[in-house]
Amino acid sequence: MNKKLKFKGIPYDSIIKIEVSGGFTARLQEFAIYHLSQKTPEEVNDIIEKIKTKEPENEYEYHLLTLLVLIHEIESESKKQGILKDMEVEVDEKGKVQKSSEN
Repeated sequence: MNKKLKFKGIPYDSIIKIEVSGGFTARLQEFAIYHLSQKTPEEVNDIIEKIKTKEPENEYEYHLLTLLVLIHEIESESKKQGILKDMEVEVDEKGKVQKSSEN
């Protein structure tokens, strides 16, 4: 049986302007890397290509798409503001970021 939950929420058609730090964005990017590291490189390529061209087919793809869109929007806005820079990150075999630097 389904339950109805009541909560304060943001209407879907609303646009929220927030400030996001580079540190928080880095954590989102690390989360995406970690999330993707659970798949083989071939699986990652297949998933990325699939979600570029059509709706996600399962929960994994749906949530990955949400994360990637959020990161893209933050990076797009930082590019408009002239603060997007080339970066480099070193990742271990478990997907954990070991070191990052600006290029």
